Amino acid sequence: MADTRDVLSRLEAYEKKIGVGFFEDWSLDLYPQAMVFPDGSILTYAVLPDEICVGPCSGNVKEMISYTKMLCKRAGIHKFSCTTIHNPKAFGRLTKMKLVKVEPEPDEYGKTVYDFEMEV
Repeated sequence: MADTRDVLSRLEAYEKKIGVGFFEDWSLDLYPQAMVFPDGSILTYAVLPDEICVGPCSGNVKEMISYTKMLCKRAGIHKFSCTTIHNPKAFGRLTKMKLVKVEPEPDEYGKTVYDFEMEV
């Protein structure tokens, strides 16, 4: 079970890395579900009829993908998607996800957003 210090540490690391606070970045309308892991990291997501959409996460990306794959299998869903502002080539190599779209307009913080998908 995560304690407050673990969660706060992950949230601080997220803000330092991304440049925006986790709760500023997280839209409850888009990603109404959240999971807090024992290490204090948080994964936000939405379960749609044909896919799971991953929102901001404050933990290890590979662990988050593994958890999302498990969610997909349990829900009988065969696809999940996420976005990133990080280097798309490096993100694709790390996650084994497919780049499907580069958003034409930067986000509200001026960063380019890349959309990725994975079949499960």
